[in-house]
Amino acid sequence: MKEYKIADNAAGQRLDRFLGKILPLADTAFLHRMLRKKNITRNDKKAEGSERLAAGDVVRLWFSDETYQKFSGERQSAQHFPQWDGLKDAIVFENDCLLALNKPVGMLSQKATPRDVSVNEYMLGYLAAKGEYHPEQAGEFKPGVVNRLDRNTSGLVLAAKSLAVAQALSEQLREKQLRKFYLACVKGEVREAMRLSAFLYKDKSGNRVCIRKTRESEEDREIQTAFRPLAIRDNLSLLEVELLTGRSHQIRAQLAALGHPIIGDPKYGDRTENSYFMQRYGLKHQLLHAYQLRFPTEEAALKPLSGKIISATPPELFTELFPEVN
Repeated sequence: MKEYKIADNAAGQRLDRFLGKILPLADTAFLHRMLRKKNITRNDKKAEGSERLAAGDVVRLWFSDETYQKFSGERQSAQHFPQWDGLKDAIVFENDCLLALNKPVGMLSQKATPRDVSVNEYMLGYLAAKGEYHPEQAGEFKPGVVNRLDRNTSGLVLAAKSLAVAQALSEQLREKQLRKFYLACVKGEVREAMRLSAFLYKDKSGNRVCIRKTRESEEDREIQTAFRPLAIRDNLSLLEVELLTGRSHQIRAQLAALGHPIIGDPKYGDRTENSYFMQRYGLKHQLLHAYQLRFPTEEAALKPLSGKIISATPPELFTELFPEVN
């Protein structure tokens, strides 16, 4: 018999999904058959699988060791995580429910392939070392990054420490309640604040998007972006950009369509400007930084974050180009 006591950070998930984590080699039919026969119980009672688990619930598997090993697979008692020497310096906010990191350029937010190393793995190693995550305990909630940035966009990445927080943050992002602000260094002089509405079409074959004034196909997605100038210098502008909708490459493509491409952007930028900044500063990426998140008034799981503003310092080149904004 195997027994699992549900931790606080794993509460709220469905029983059948929990079982899928601890018995990854078992199919759905097997799990539901075991539930019907009471070979799997919740708090020593028969369960259907659709129940939401609460902290302190006890799930018991009345299996032989052989059956358990067959469906659970081999689990390591310890797990090696990659190390990032700059992680502690990158932490801009942490409490019992959330970890906010200032991601550098060149690092993935989450894995794109199994061999990748991302902020997510570094974060898990950090929490494991603190004793806030135990990878050897089957079924425990696995903390994870809830928002993504392009590899070559720097700035704020959030990681949820519990299932309830992950779900609440995902809902905030989906309902556009969490306000997201970026810093963008663009070509040309921008002297007025604007709110842009357009339609975005994604060319999946080239991993590129185009901006249209009107909807031309069912695949076009409406986008909205607001910005205001913070500084102007040498035919460059530093903009504060609020992402009102969250589409792939939205800020980069929409500013380029307006005639103010982001400096260093290899996909949507100005080649002449990019060449100059490459030669002078060694710049190989877009000067776009996710610098601030503003949380709405909240209750329940996100109450500790209610009304909070989290900010992340931009890379040095931003302040070098615009020293008055420091």
